[in-house]
This record gives sequence, structure tokens and C-alpha cells, in this order.
Amino acid sequence: MKKPLHFLGACMGLGAQIQTTEKGPYCLLKSLEFVDFVDLCQHPVSHSLLHTKENSSVKETLRNFNTELSQKVLFYLKHNIMPIVIGGDHSVAIGTWFANIEHLNTLSKKLGLIWIDAHMDAHTFDTSPSKAYHGMPLASLLGYGPALIERHDSLQKLLPENLILIATRSYEKEEEKFLKDHNVRVHYMQEVTKEGFANVLLNAFNDLKKKDLEVGISFDFDAIDPSHAPGVGSQEYKGLCKKELLEGFAQIDLLQDLVCLELVEYNPILDENNKTKNLALDILNKLLLREHDLSRR
Repeated sequence: MKKPLHFLGACMGLGAQIQTTEKGPYCLLKSLEFVDFVDLCQHPVSHSLLHTKENSSVKETLRNFNTELSQKVLFYLKHNIMPIVIGGDHSVAIGTWFANIEHLNTLSKKLGLIWIDAHMDAHTFDTSPSKAYHGMPLASLLGYGPALIERHDSLQKLLPENLILIATRSYEKEEEKFLKDHNVRVHYMQEVTKEGFANVLLNAFNDLKKKDLEVGISFDFDAIDPSHAPGVGSQEYKGLCKKELLEGFAQIDLLQDLVCLELVEYNPILDENNKTKNLALDILNKLLLREHDLSRR
């Protein structure tokens, strides 16, 4: 029997260079018929805050936001409800996955995380050229990045051997070295193209399950080629196509096999003819609630 689910809209854009990604969750979630299990986590901060230096207001806002988000995610996990987090920029992953790690720790279990993204997102503030926090969540989850959540130092961390990156194709040498030094498994886009996304994803999932881990997926829409999903702030060409993405996800029963699912970085302001929005709704329709039609297009 499938677990009940709850959609959480993580309406945050301060972690990105193009901050209107905060509008993505509301745009997607208002298209869902089942609004009775939608929850929005929002913030009131002005877009005038900049990333040119380590702005304490931005950092404090992100910390407060991720703390609130993690509490919401934790609530649903404790009640055996699967959270589906819709971002927002990828800095919200700090709240999403620390909550999962904390919950699983109470059950004497560990998290295995599949990170599908064009980028490595493994910078610290010192190594990041842009100083944008959405490029730092993995470093934070591994215990080395900025403390963008309360109790960061006391929280259980994601183990590097339980992390797998897929579709990586844009990164700086500092974060690549960081991941290599910690023996994190990375499937670069060149390999994904050669082996097929479906094969790479299924092998990654099975390898984590063989280690008796509870598996989660964090999916950034910039993993997709911009010709299929232009509505993202950090476009990277030669990415996944819509067909292979849906075929790959179709191999996994996302509601049955995952502890949590996260979809991030959709920016409706940058979308073209609703391409990215419709792709996101296809994922929700075909992979999460196959028996329902969620969209009002």
C-alpha cells in the first residue's frame, strides 16, 4: 500500500542569482487539483538583497527558512506521509534533506541521496565564484558548507558514500576536488549519454538499496536540456531530454520506493510556452499519481 503524500512548496529564491525562482512552487502547485494536501513555505524578504558579499540578512533568512521547512518535512515524515518538496532554488535542499536524515536517525536508518543536477552544488562560500547559496547545499549537507539551518553543527550529516550525482556537466575545479576527496560518486553527463539515463538512475537506486539505505531524489530542472526545459535560471546545454527523463523515472515507483522527492529551480518567469511547467506536471501526473490528472492547463 502506498504512503499518503503531501506537497510542500518551498518558495525561496534568495539562494539563486535569479531570485524569481521563488515563484516556481506556487505556479506549479496552483495547477494541482488536490489543493487539500499542498502547503507553502514562504518568506517576506525583499529581492534587493545581493550576493556580492556574505550578506548576513540573506544568510539569516535562508537559515530561518530552511529551519522552518525542515520542521514541516519532519512533521510529515513522522506521520508516515511522504513529502514532495517543490522549490524554489536548490538551497532549500538543506532543509529538506537534513529533516530526512534526522528522521531516519531516530529509526536507526541512513539516507541514500540521488542528486540529479547539471551542477555539483558543492561549493563553500570561499570557493564559490558567484557566492550564490544554491551552489552550496551538498557541501552543507556533508558538513562543510555554510550553516544555513539551525543546529547545523549538531545535526547528523549526509555520508559521502551514500550520495550519488547524476547528469553533472557544469562545475568548478574546487567543488570537483572536494567531491573526489570525499569519494562521492559522480556520473557526468557524458557517461549518462553513453549508458542511458534510465540505466544510470536504476543502477544508482539499486546500489543504494543494496546498502539498506532509504533513498531520496533531489531533482534540479537544469539537469534537462534548455530546449526541453528553458524555465531555469542556470541553463546548461547538452542535458537530459524529456523522453529519457520520463522513461528513467518510470522505472522507479517514486511513491513506494522513495522516502522523499524534491523538484527544484523551476522559474516561470524564464519559461517559454509553459514547456518547463508542463514537463513538471508530466512528472507529477505520470510518476506520482498515475490514477489522477493533476493539471489544469
